[in-house]
Amino acid sequence: FLVDWTFPALALLIVALHSFANRFAREMTLRLLIKRQFEHYLSPPLIQRLQQDPSLLKLGGERRELTLLFCDVRGFTTISEQFKDSPEGLVELINEFLTPMTGTILDNNGTIDKYMGDAIMAFWNAPVDVSNHPRIACEAAINMMSALEVLNQDLIGSGRIVDPLKIGIGLNTGDVTVGNLGSEQRFDYSCLGDAINLGARLEGLSKAYGVPIIIGEATHNSFDQPPGGAEIVLLDRVIVKGKTIPVAIYGIIPHENFATNWCADHNAFMGLVGHESWVEAESALEQLKTLENYPVELLEQAVYRTENKISQERQMTTK
Repeated sequence: FLVDWTFPALALLIVALHSFANRFAREMTLRLLIKRQFEHYLSPPLIQRLQQDPSLLKLGGERRELTLLFCDVRGFTTISEQFKDSPEGLVELINEFLTPMTGTILDNNGTIDKYMGDAIMAFWNAPVDVSNHPRIACEAAINMMSALEVLNQDLIGSGRIVDPLKIGIGLNTGDVTVGNLGSEQRFDYSCLGDAINLGARLEGLSKAYGVPIIIGEATHNSFDQPPGGAEIVLLDRVIVKGKTIPVAIYGIIPHENFATNWCADHNAFMGLVGHESWVEAESALEQLKTLENYPVELLEQAVYRTENKISQERQMTTK
């Protein structure tokens, strides 16, 4: 018997091509959907990974070391009062603030966790590995300060605000659980862990110490090299509110738009305090008082330690 296989082969080819086209169309639709849903919150490498492996979008998490960043606008209540007759104007202002801050974080391979009104939470090293993430996160914070200065010039120049916006940033490094957290109906890519709570507390302490950026001891000790464009000072050794473990906290003072002439003298003073050399510490404190740019809040902390002869960690009541 002679059998003509032309038509069966052609039919099989058509079915295969149709199946391939359908699968390709579904994958492209899914990739576009993922991009639209996450492009404003996640870094481009993370979006690409999710597009390549959509199975990552499921409930669950993994334990990873992250560097976490918290950023908040200082005096936001006062700013809101200026817009009490124009809520739309307040929303526009916050959006104008969040846009360059977010862009700076994403440009430095960070991931936006969430926005909380005028506040931002972000982290580094998940789910895409980021080498030297403590230093990179700190450099992102320094760049955020530069971006804020540019934004303030624009806002004040256009008459939308009178006083410049000021922010405080806190960073901390530690092990957390990171992944898709939530319910079966709705979940977000986020993280949980004690290191997060400390990072949030450090952001609050930036106001109490009068410095723009505060980092935790773990972040400082994890540097492969110090972040560029700034000075690092030992601020204090404290037990933050709600915690029991003492931690050294450090300030990052950017060279751009901030005075740094006091940093070396302050570090020398803290060294004397740590060694309980109180006579020399009092002399160093008098020198710090003569520095015009020494933060008033930090001077108050230094005076408190010297007068009470406190060389070890102390309990903080400020959130």
